[in-house]
This record gives sequence, structure tokens and C-alpha cells, in this order.
Amino acid sequence: MSLGKEALNIFECQCDEIGLVITDMIMPEMGGMELSREIKQRKPSVKILGITGYDFCAKKEDLLEAGIEAIIQKPFNMEKLAQAVSDALE
Repeated sequence: MSLGKEALNIFECQCDEIGLVITDMIMPEMGGMELSREIKQRKPSVKILGITGYDFCAKKEDLLEAGIEAIIQKPFNMEKLAQAVSDALE
């Protein structure tokens, strides 16, 4: 099973307890954009933070359409992650 599909299965089992999803944007079989769309269909109120180590060329409109509130570039430190989480939750 791919990481994205596994994450979706976990989300489906525990969606009432999850308010924020942090996902890598590049994963085999189901990337962060697809995972975000699937999660938002199930629970529109959940916030999603994408992370990537690549130059991510998606347009901001495409990210927002997929439900991704913020994206953070790897490598990052805890301060930058905390700020990205805060931004995503606002």
C-alpha cells in the first residue's frame, strides 16, 4: 500500500480526531495533491499543510483548490514548521 493511501485509511478511521494533516507532496501512487483532495471530500474543515524537498511548481490556485492551506520547503527547522502549522490553522 502506498503512503498516501495508508494515510487516507488512517484518516477515515480517525477523522473526528484529526484537525490538521501534514503531507509530503511527492509520494508514490498518491501524492499530496490527490491525498488532500480525498481528505477534503471527506472532511472539508480539516486543515492541510504540504511539505516538499523539491521545487514545487504548482500554482497557488491549484494548491488552494486541492485544499492545501500552506506549503513548507524541506529542510526546515522546528520554528519554521511551527509557523507553517500556525499559518495553516488560521
